[in-house]
Order: sequence, then C-alpha cells, then structure tokens
Amino acid sequence: MVNRKLIPVIALALLFALPLSSVVPRASEPGIVVLVDLAHGESAAGLDMAIKVLPEAEFYILVSSQDQANSLSPIVKELAYKILVGTFDSITNDLKNVNVIIIPQPTMVFSPAEVQAIVNWFNSTATMQKAIWLAGDSDYPAQGGSQEIAMHQIDMIAEAIGTHLREDFVSVDDYASNCGATYRVVGLIQPDPGAEVVAFAAQKVLFHGPGIVAYVDDQGNWQKLNTSTLPNIYRIAWTSDNGKISENQPQKPGAPGELGKTASAGDSGKYVLLAAERMILNISGSNATRFVVVSGETPIGGYQPGISASYVGVNLDGPRFFRNMILWISGYMGELKFVQQYLNDKQSLTSQLSLAQSNLQAAQQTISTLQQQLQQAQSSLSAANNQISQLSTQISALQSSLSKVNSTANSALETASGAASPGLAYGGIALGLIALIVAIVAMVMKPKK
Repeated sequence: MVNRKLIPVIALALLFALPLSSVVPRASEPGIVVLVDLAHGESAAGLDMAIKVLPEAEFYILVSSQDQANSLSPIVKELAYKILVGTFDSITNDLKNVNVIIIPQPTMVFSPAEVQAIVNWFNSTATMQKAIWLAGDSDYPAQGGSQEIAMHQIDMIAEAIGTHLREDFVSVDDYASNCGATYRVVGLIQPDPGAEVVAFAAQKVLFHGPGIVAYVDDQGNWQKLNTSTLPNIYRIAWTSDNGKISENQPQKPGAPGELGKTASAGDSGKYVLLAAERMILNISGSNATRFVVVSGETPIGGYQPGISASYVGVNLDGPRFFRNMILWISGYMGELKFVQQYLNDKQSLTSQLSLAQSNLQAAQQTISTLQQQLQQAQSSLSAANNQISQLSTQISALQSSLSKVNSTANSALETASGAASPGLAYGGIALGLIALIVAIVAMVMKPKK
C-alpha cells in the first residue's frame, strides 16, 4: 500500500514526466489553410479523406448552424482544425488565414454580402498565394432541383472574382471512359503544358454526372474550351473522345433551366471537365498569384465525390489528384517540387536534344553543300586535266611539225649549198618557213572538243 505522504510527490513526478506539449499547447504555422464551405447545402461526403491526404494543412469547415456542426461525422470533427458557424461575411477574421477555399457543389444561394466577402479575400494579401475551387454539377435535377443552382452560384462567384472560366448549363456522358454507366464519367487527367505536375500518379478521377467547363472572354462572349488553348488557362481533366452532351433542363420549351452556351444536346467529342486559370493581381503595387479552379463535378460531396479511390469496382486516383491540386494551386507544392524539377529537367534536356538535332541537321546540310562543291571542283579539275591533255597533244603535234620544218630547212640548206644557183637555196628556205607558219596557224585554229 502506497504511503499517503508520497502521493503528492508521485503526482508531481508524473506531471513533470508528461510531454510539455500536453501541458502547454504549441503554436505552429500551418503549411496550408483550406476552408471547405458546407454552409450552402453541400454534402460532407469525402471530407474526411480530403483532410487525411493533406496532413500538412489546417482545415476550416464552414457550416450554417451549430446543429449542422454537431451532425458532422466524429472523424471530421476530430480532424478539422476549426469548425466555423456562420456565413462568409461573418468569418472575415478567419478568412485572413485561408489559402484555399473549396465550394463543393452548392445547392443554396449566396448572399451579395457573402460574394463580396469572397472577392475581398481574393483581392487581399499580396504576399499570400490564394486559390478558390468552384465545383459545380450537371444540369440533371438531382441536386439543386430544377433551378441549376450549383451552376448559377459557381458562375456568379466566378464572374465576381474576375476569372474567365464558367460552367456551362449542360450534362456530359462518356461512352468509353466510365464506371459502368455513361453518367459515371471517369475523367482523364491530361493537363495542358504548365500544369503537368498535377498528373503525378493521377490518371483517372471520378466525375459522377458532370457538366463541362467553358470560357467567357472580356466582352462576355462564351467560347468552347475544348477546341483551343487560351492564355493562362490550363485544361486539366477531360472526357474521352466519346463524350456526348445532353440537356436535362429545360425539359421542354418554357420550362425552368438554361440551355447550353457552348454545347447542345447531341454534340459529341472530347470535353473539359476541370480547368484552372492563373491570375496575376496587382495588390497595393505588388503582384499576387491567384488560381481559380472550375469543375463540372465536385471533389467533396455530390452523389459520389471525386476524391473517391474506387467506385463500383473501378480503381481511381481521386485522393492523389486532390492532393496534387491543392499543393499546386496553394503554391505549397510539397513533394511536387521534385516532380516539377524533374519536368523542368526533362524539358531542358528535350530542348537541348532539339537544338542538337537542329545543329546536326544544319551540319548535314553543310556537308551536303560541301560535297556538291567538291563534286563541282572535281568536275572542273577533270575538265582542266582534259584541256591540259589536249594542249599537251597539240604541243606534241607542234613539236613534230617543227621538227619536220627543221628537217625541211636543213635539207633546203644542204641543197642550197650544193646548188648551182643561190636563188634556189633561198627559195627552199622560204618554202620551209611558209610551211612552219602554216603548221602553227593550223594548230592554233584547230577547234577545241
């Protein structure tokens, strides 16, 4: 039995034996602060997975009431750093710490004050990279009734913060890349140059009943996003080539609902399911990087969240892709720094190889030119040799003729010396000289071959 006098001593010993962190909480600066909005009718499905795959992040969960906060799953309440009750315009102090906001398929309307609070957050703090993920839905009346609320709310916020991205008012099915039904689209992660890092270990992601992403220019004109590249726009997730557009709303002329702006029922091809825009804002004279992500389905919530690791027996890369996206748009990067360095090195080597191939091609062209010049020189040399040979022949013939003339002259001189009349001798010499001149003229006038 323990002596009662020793109990206080033992208690003190145990107290000091405990880790200091259990007595005094340690303050630490988070790598990323992510706020997930659940205050506008969104589902929390997959939220626990989202928090788990980003252990270096602090998650703030925005809910509309204390009852909603109480209804969150125990694991979400355990993992979340903060659960905020209210609206965006009532949590402005907490927003100052937030790097990324995710609005996952809202089914309730945002007030003008809330939209302005989001805009103010987006346009403040130049030293912090910020991003917002606006996740919509198709026009199928499962969530949001017959009013396409998710699309309208996403597009309203997108317009307010100044991005060119929008969600169009259609649905897209995929007849090749799916989880057993055409509306269970398996999005293909095929990023445009500049966003390749988000495809690290992520190729296929669920987009359950998605819409498509479109582009609105500075004059307010809607444009297709699947047919052309645009400045600072990164198309990231796609259907296969077997995508097909359908219109679920309006169900008949005059019924509630919007018609597609860039696609119509029956159109087919490859469509953009998720895109991001990189924006550079001038905030108090300093450049600030901002990312806006617009997707036709949601990574969290919905009928089946995009963060799913598998669905109806199909393995997917949802968790990895979600992590990649948050690391990229927040600027934190994490392990993606090394992936980006690899991509940069690969690009550098590709450029060097291209330059080497270009230089090799130029060298080959130079060699070809030199070979042609050499052939021409050899041809000229051969012609010169032929001319020299001809001249040599002509000289030999001339020498032969000269020899004959000399012989004739000598004979003439001998004849002249023994002749009775000197005149005959001189006549012989003259004839010899004439023969010599005729021979020379004949050689000179001989046509060249």
